[in-house]
Amino acid sequence: MHPAISINRLTFAYNEKKILDNVSLKIDKGSFSCLLGENGSGKSTIIKIITGQLDYKIGEVKVLGNEVRENKYKIKKCLGILSDNIVVPGEFTVKEALIFSAKAIRFNSKKAESITKELIDYFNLSCHSNTLIKKLSTGLRRRVEIAQALVNNGDIIVLDEPTNGLDPNSSEEIRALIKKIHQKGATIIYSTHLLNEINNLYTNISIISNGKIRTFDRIELMKNNNKIIIRFINRQQLKMASELLKHKNIEHSKENLLLLINSSDININTVLNIFRSNNIHVAETSVGQINLNMLYNNYK
Repeated sequence: MHPAISINRLTFAYNEKKILDNVSLKIDKGSFSCLLGENGSGKSTIIKIITGQLDYKIGEVKVLGNEVRENKYKIKKCLGILSDNIVVPGEFTVKEALIFSAKAIRFNSKKAESITKELIDYFNLSCHSNTLIKKLSTGLRRRVEIAQALVNNGDIIVLDEPTNGLDPNSSEEIRALIKKIHQKGATIIYSTHLLNEINNLYTNISIISNGKIRTFDRIELMKNNNKIIIRFINRQQLKMASELLKHKNIEHSKENLLLLINSSDININTVLNIFRSNNIHVAETSVGQINLNMLYNNYK
C-alpha cells in the first residue's frame, strides 16, 4: 500500500538559496501530519510542491504512489487544498463560490448543486449561503475556503496556515472543524508556525528548519510519560550529565540533546542540584511527555 505522501531526497533552491536540502518525508494514509516551522522555513514550499503548484528538479515526490511532476492533473483530483494563493472571489455568494469550484473540476450542474448543499450543511453555512463572500467575517470566510478544499472529496486535505489572521475563537472553531474532517477518515497535512495549535491534533509532527526536516511520532513522544526530560545546550553538557547519572535508569538522545530519567528513581530537584554543583547548564526541563517546545527550540 502506498503512503499518502512520499518525499525522497528533495532539494529546492530559489535564487541559488537552498530552501529544502535533501529532505525526505513519509505521510501515512489517515494521519494528521503537522509541518511546523518559522515563517520562511520552507513549509509553504513543500506544500506547493506536493500540490503541483511548484516545479522541482531534484528528488522524488509522490502522492498516493504517483510522481507529482508527471501526474499533476491526476494528483489534484485526490487533493483538497487551502493555500495562501487560492482565494474565494469576493463578488460570489457562498453558494455561488462552491458551485463555481465544483464546476471548475468538471462536475456537472446537478452534481455541483448536490455537493454544494452537502458542504453548506456540513459547515453550518446555511444562513450565509446567499451572502457575498466579501461581507463575511474572516472566520466565516475561512470556513468557506476549507469547504472549497473539500469540493472534490479528496482523500488528502492540505492546509497551509489555516488559522492565519483569525481571532482566538475563530481559530478554535476552525481547528475543531479540521479535527472533525480527520475523524471522518481524511489524511490531513497542516502547516503552522504556532506550537499551541497542534498539541491536541497531530499524529506526527515534522519540524522544518535550515532546509532540513525531522519527524516525530506522537506515540513515541507519549511513551516518555513519568520521565524527567532535560534538554541541554550542547552535546558536551549532555555527555557530562550522562556520566554523572550513569548508575540511574536513563536514556539519552545525542541528536535531540535530551536526557530522559525515570522519575521514580530520582527527584527532579535532586538532579538539578547535582548538575548545578558540577557546573552543567540545562536549557529546559519537563516532567511527563516531551514538551513540543523542547523539540522546536532545538531545531530553530
